[in-house]
Formats: sequence, structure tokens, C-alpha cells
Amino acid sequence: MGGHDRIFKVSRKGITIPEFFIILILLGMVTAMAMPRISNAKSDIKMNDLMSNLQLVRSSIVLYKVEHDGLLPGQQIKGGEVSEEDFLKAIGGSDSNGKRYLDKMPRNPFNGLCSVRTGGFDLGSATGGGWFFNTKTGRFRADDPGYHRAY
Repeated sequence: MGGHDRIFKVSRKGITIPEFFIILILLGMVTAMAMPRISNAKSDIKMNDLMSNLQLVRSSIVLYKVEHDGLLPGQQIKGGEVSEEDFLKAIGGSDSNGKRYLDKMPRNPFNGLCSVRTGGFDLGSATGGGWFFNTKTGRFRADDPGYHRAY
């Protein structure tokens, strides 16, 4: 009877090589399915940052216009041109009342730039700015080659 008990008792430590490869294959499949979601999450985060930054600057521009009789940040007269330096000084520096509209210009999360191109006509992003401020329309938007320039 003692000999038969040994036949039916299985005592084993660890896993076999085939079991190890099955586990590796399953982990690979799970990883492959998760990667596109992780990649999309990074893109979603950048898009959310872009929209948040645009909202911040646009609301600052509107507030500036309201408090300065319809002048755009950096304008001396209505319809006048605005340089990048004048825009940044007006929106980021303190005005005559000591009011500051932005602490600093946020970065475009898609190209990492915080520079602002200004002008009455959008020439595209050939110069590679972070943002574009149209001095004729007052429209502020992202300035990089991505599809999100439409925002």
C-alpha cells in the first residue's frame, strides 16, 4: 500500500518550460492590446492641454479688450498692427493699472513652443511658432503643422 501512495502523489515545484512559454505569449497578447490605448491617452492629454491653454489665452484676450475699450493686447489704435513683443508685453506684463492677464504664455503641447506669431494674414506654420494671433480678427490659435491648428 505504501508503494501505491507514491504513484498518485505529485510533488512539483515551479513551472514547466511549456507553461512558461504560454504565460509569455499571454502577457505579450495583453501588452499588444493595451499599447494603442496608452498611445491614444498621451495624444488625448496633449489635446486637453492644448484646449485648456487656448481657453486661458483667449479669455485673457477678451478680458483685455473689455478693459481697454476694444483694443487687442498690444494695439495702440483700433485696427493697428501688433508685434509679438507688444502682444506678450500687454498680455503678460502689468498694464497701467497694475493688472496682469497671464503670468506667462503657455507652451503649445504639440511643439513645445510658447512664441506667438502675429499678423493680419496667416501664412501657415512655416516659421514654426507655438501660437498665432491674427491682429485683424483677434483670433488666437495653435500654430503648428498638426490638424489641431483649426482650434
